[in-house]
Amino acid sequence: MKRFFRYLGIFLRSILIFLVLWAFTVASVKNIESTIKIEQFKSKGVYQEDISSSFIKYYKVEGNEEKKAFQKVNNVILPGSPGDIICSLHSSIKIPFIGDIITAYAGGHASLITERYYDYFNSSNETTIIESPGIDDYPSPSRIYPTNYWTTNQLFPDAIVLRVNMTEKEQKEVLSFAQTMLGDPYNYSFLFNTRNSEYCSDLIVKSFEKINKNLNKDSFAVPIHDLVISDETYIVYYHYFENDVKYIYYME
Repeated sequence: MKRFFRYLGIFLRSILIFLVLWAFTVASVKNIESTIKIEQFKSKGVYQEDISSSFIKYYKVEGNEEKKAFQKVNNVILPGSPGDIICSLHSSIKIPFIGDIITAYAGGHASLITERYYDYFNSSNETTIIESPGIDDYPSPSRIYPTNYWTTNQLFPDAIVLRVNMTEKEQKEVLSFAQTMLGDPYNYSFLFNTRNSEYCSDLIVKSFEKINKNLNKDSFAVPIHDLVISDETYIVYYHYFENDVKYIYYME
């Protein structure tokens, strides 16, 4: 019997080591794929000297987009347009090592840009987002929040705007379903996607499932990398900060 439990312990440890190595390998591959996709987008940017300044440098990527890649509201540049996804691959957690691990495995955060909507309980417009934050006091419910914090580097050093090809009717379906998740508690388990709780990228995936768009790369947990490398999404905007200068790449 002792031999049985010894072998069982060895077997379970081997399984655990395998799962950790497998998760690390998958996360590393997705991280690399995300970085490549961003660099490919940036490589197509052409410097726009006429609209650039000492503090903001613009690079235009040729495209055929009906929706703008960013909105300018009261001289503030808000990434994306309604129906777009704003995300970052970098965790906002500044604790050394822990923040790096989260960035490598899961990425940072994701939000869904809203459109003009009003009912008795909630209101939104083109300058707000729906998100599941996970940083408030438990249960940290999903909420509508101003897009402004994505314009600075106080939380995230960069911002990516992802777009999914869809009709206006499909966009309304996506955003309407996202509204139904407002107030849902944050899903701190991550690995188990539940019906009535969501983490940030999980909320995004569930919203687009309503129009049969699968943004989950492997039908498991949804790191931010999955949203970026999905076949359903493409980059229309990217910004980052370097030496107090903001570099903006946008598709037009």
